[in-house]
Amino acid sequence: MSCQITASCIGCYNCLEVCPRGAIVEEAGHFAIRVKRCNECRENKPGPRCQLICPVEGAICKMVKLCKAEK
Repeated sequence: MSCQITASCIGCYNCLEVCPRGAIVEEAGHFAIRVKRCNECRENKPGPRCQLICPVEGAICKMVKLCKAEK
């Protein structure tokens, strides 16, 4: 599975700096997660690093299905 960045993102760059797999990219002023690179930080027991550092609750969802359900 992969995390997903939602429209709530404020573009603070925090997630870009903490992603160990380089899965987060900036595209046309918005951030996106490369699905094939993201593994939801499985090795990090507390959860995905991007989601943990994000100052906006709900801006990064852990699974695409959950993101769609939250809308």
